[in-house]
Amino acid sequence: MLTWNPQRWSFAEGERAEQQVRTESGRLTPKAWSIGRRRSVPAGQRAFLLRQGDGPRGIVASGWTRDLVERTTAAGPSADKTLYVQVDWDFVVNEADPLPVALLAERALGVNWNSIRQSGVDIPDTAAAVVESLWSAHVRAAAPRHLRYLSRWRRRGEMRRTGTRASESTVED
Repeated sequence: MLTWNPQRWSFAEGERAEQQVRTESGRLTPKAWSIGRRRSVPAGQRAFLLRQGDGPRGIVASGWTRDLVERTTAAGPSADKTLYVQVDWDFVVNEADPLPVALLAERALGVNWNSIRQSGVDIPDTAAAVVESLWSAHVRAAAPRHLRYLSRWRRRGEMRRTGTRASESTVED
């Protein structure tokens, strides 16, 4: 689970709208995303972007991780390190119409949806399956232009995940 709080970080002007248009036309939208303090992310893992903060909270995008994890360091000896994973976003919906946290809390059990504080959090497989099902239904309703691509991206993601399950990208100390 990746997180985004618009009050703490904003996209470049027009970037979210462009991502939505790209995914609605069946194109993947690559973007590096912070994974907090997590040090490894499997290639081909399903990723969801959870919108937090004020306004409607919930899932606003989905994608698949790549096998690349990057480290960036600000200048100076005491600078914090931030870890990123490349994500190929396959579905981006309008941030005003997320898959609501309330529905996730009701149906995807085993996750405290109101206390996810940082990106890179794993959720149990049973909850992930429920999230995937809820997300597919949400995309059908919230972004009908995505419909023709639902099965294509799901198939590609499954091939990626099963083909790369053994490989994992790790950031070294």
